[in-house]
Amino acid sequence: MHDLNLVPTVENTFPNIVCIDDDLDVSWAIELRLKEFKVNVFRTYYGVQGFWETMRVKPQLIITDNRMPQGNGDYVVECLKRNPDTQNIPIIVYSGQSDTSLKQRMLGLGVNKFITKPVEFTELQGEIETIIELQPRLDFF
Repeated sequence: MHDLNLVPTVENTFPNIVCIDDDLDVSWAIELRLKEFKVNVFRTYYGVQGFWETMRVKPQLIITDNRMPQGNGDYVVECLKRNPDTQNIPIIVYSGQSDTSLKQRMLGLGVNKFITKPVEFTELQGEIETIIELQPRLDFF
């Protein structure tokens, strides 16, 4: 019997990261910079899509913007933290808003780190490495 599952399989040997951001340039830049490491990056463009991709992929980390259409970051975080299948997945939130109350709210919801934009990749990489080990790809060129 043939498997009719048309959803791409996840490469299980590398950690999975879901990146949720409606700014295609930002999510593409994150994916591009992470290509030098042994991780799989799954990009989504709005909040609800990120939630469903997280359910499908079961990543080791979620990186999300806060302001997005169809589900702001705080809504997505609340949904993920209420769901038993996703509540323990670490989350890094980045936002153009430097509002201290927003940061406290997000941390209160259970995010691991709240970063204010603009984000230097080295800062984001350092935060990622506190959650998952970033091993360099030997075949990266």
